[in-house]
This record gives sequence, C-alpha cells and structure tokens, in this order.
Amino acid sequence: MKENFFRKWHVFQTIAQMIFWIAIGIFTIINPNHLIFKKRLSNWVMCLMLLAMLILQLTIAKPEKRDSHWIQFNHYLQIFLIGITLQGSVSTFLAFVHKYHILNFNFWAILATLYSLIMYLPLAQLALAKIKNNWGRMFMLAFVIFSFALSGPTLAGNSSHLYLQPLQLLNNSGVTGTIALLLITLPVMHEWGFASPHFKISRNAGLGVLAFIVLVIFVDIMFNSFNVSSSFKNLFTAWDFKFVKVSWMFTLEACEAGIAEEWLMRYCMSRLLMRQFSNSKNMIMWSVIGNGILFGLFHFGNIAGQPASATFEQMFSAASWALLMTAIYLYTDSLAINMVYHGIYDMLAFYTSGSVHEAVPDAFTWQIDILLFFIYASVAYFLISGKRKKTIELNLANNEI
Repeated sequence: MKENFFRKWHVFQTIAQMIFWIAIGIFTIINPNHLIFKKRLSNWVMCLMLLAMLILQLTIAKPEKRDSHWIQFNHYLQIFLIGITLQGSVSTFLAFVHKYHILNFNFWAILATLYSLIMYLPLAQLALAKIKNNWGRMFMLAFVIFSFALSGPTLAGNSSHLYLQPLQLLNNSGVTGTIALLLITLPVMHEWGFASPHFKISRNAGLGVLAFIVLVIFVDIMFNSFNVSSSFKNLFTAWDFKFVKVSWMFTLEACEAGIAEEWLMRYCMSRLLMRQFSNSKNMIMWSVIGNGILFGLFHFGNIAGQPASATFEQMFSAASWALLMTAIYLYTDSLAINMVYHGIYDMLAFYTSGSVHEAVPDAFTWQIDILLFFIYASVAYFLISGKRKKTIELNLANNEI
C-alpha cells in the first residue's frame, strides 16, 4: 500500500517534469537567444533522463526478484537520476516563473522550498531503501543523498537574491536541506532494520567518564576557536577572544553542520559500519576508524570553494576529529551531545575566523593537526576500551545492534 503510493507519486512527479521540459524545449525553439533557455541540448538531455528514469522504474521486477544484480543497479541509477532531475527542474521552474512574472516570485519560492522538504521521499522508499549492500548504502548516503537533500541554495538559481531574506537564510544555510535529510533517512534506516537514535545520555555511562568528556569538549572548542599560536613556543599563551564576524548565516550553517553531519555520520554511518564489521571481535574499533575515514573523505567536496591544500588539511583534521566524535557518541549513546558539540565548535570557529572556508595551511598548522590526531585517537581509544567498552556494548544491545 505504502509503496504503491510512492510509486504513483514518483510517476506523477516524473511525468510533470517531462511536460515542463518539453515546454521549455518549445520555448527554446521559439526564442533561441533566450538568456535562460538558450542551451537546447541540456533540455533534451533532461527529457531523455526523465524518460529513462520512468521506463526503468516501471519495469522493476516483482518484489521477490528485487535482489538481482540488475534490479540493484537500477536502484543506484534511479537515485542519481531522480536527484539530478528534480533539483534541476525546480531550479529551472523558478527561473521560468521569474522571467515571465507568473504571479509573485516569493509565492513560488516558498512552495518550492516546502516541496523540496518532501520531494525525495519516493527516491528514499523506491530506491534507497531497497539497496542491500552496506558499502553501497554508506556511499549513497554520504556522497549522494546528502548533496541532493542540501540542494536548497541552488533551488532559485541566479534569482535567489529576489526572494525573502529569511527564506534565503534557511535555504542557503542548509537548514531546509537538513529537514529533508532527516525525512529521507529516518524511514530508510528503519527499513534497513535500525532503531531511531537516542538523545538522552545512556544510564550505563559513568559520571567520571562523562565529566572527562565534558572537559575534553570544552578544551577542544576553546583551543579551536580562540587559540592563535604561530609556534609551539606560544602554544599556551596566544589567545584572542574577539569575534571577526557574527551573522545569522554563520549561526544557521553551524546548526546545519551540527545536526545534519552528526545525524548522517554518527547515527547512520556508525550503525551501518557496526553491521559491516559485526563478525569481527574489534567491531567497535573498526567502526570508529571507518567513521573517521568516511568523515574525512566526506569533506573532499569543499575543494570547490577553497584551495586544494586547505581541503586536504581539512580532510585530515576532520578524519581525526571524527575518531573522538564517534567514540563519544558510542559511549554516551546521545546524538544530542554530538550535535551541540559540533554546532558550537563550528559556530565559534566561523565567528572568530569570519569565514566558513579554510585558509591555506602552513607547516605549523599541519604540525598541530598531527598532534591533535594523536590526542583525539588516544581519547577515542580510552572511551572504547576497558570498562568503557562494556558500556558501549550495553548501549549497542539497547539499540538492538
């Protein structure tokens, strides 16, 4: 019943896009020099992708045959095609209504934003939830679904400056995309057999260890945000508590990172990694290491907005930090702690640097990164070993892992 509903939604959504792009093709022929629609080839490519997507979806085999290699490949292909065409269609539609002054642009921008929250639900139910391979699930979540869900900034294309500022902030900061991500992944995780995450601190956690975690979090945030040392000589004496720039955009972007990235990497990825390494006696350790590697690779996309050297330094730093973040999550069993930690960490860093992008690293920056790697790895190992490991095992049992 539920799947039939999503299948009909998907078919209707796809046909509506095809009609729209055919109309755009006609406009292109009539107005070959039109500033928005002058690229005829892209119009027909979009139509062909939509047609292929519709045919492939409608020819999916019966439920009992869904494990075949062809059907699994089709699920991966559908995710790519649906994600690309939907975002492109909504963005172009907004450009169209703006160009021809069809009603008020803010009206359409609000509708597009609201629809962007739910437009990937058929993708989630008909394709993503059907993927069987754990590594495939992790790849699609971390590198594909995350990108599609956070497509709010490009919904309005070059017309984004025209609509309401609060809506711009929500879309450009990724807040609306974060909501979409949660709506996509929560039911999919349930389909894959995982329970919802917990936000309260586990009763199994010891007060002494929790106090130690709080201290580590406080020191890490303070050092990352306010330490301005240029060498090991002034490592503990060079501090600057001034904010370069405070803005709503920085605040919302930090909230987006804290919620979306922790949900994706600590909840979704940790669960999938646990299942992947479930037959290993070092399951917890491998899961922590795997999470670190994935989180580091996850930041490669930032190369589009900053120098390559800064991106590679950020990838190494993020991978190191993820070791600590994952260990804290597994021990406390509280996603809220990670979300707050991550959000404040990024927010203060944005305020003190005045930018969301990394600067080109010097030799001392790399030296600090290597030092922090050993610190993060040591604390992470402490949290997942000895008596703390028993606590994690109890937490995992409570989550039916």
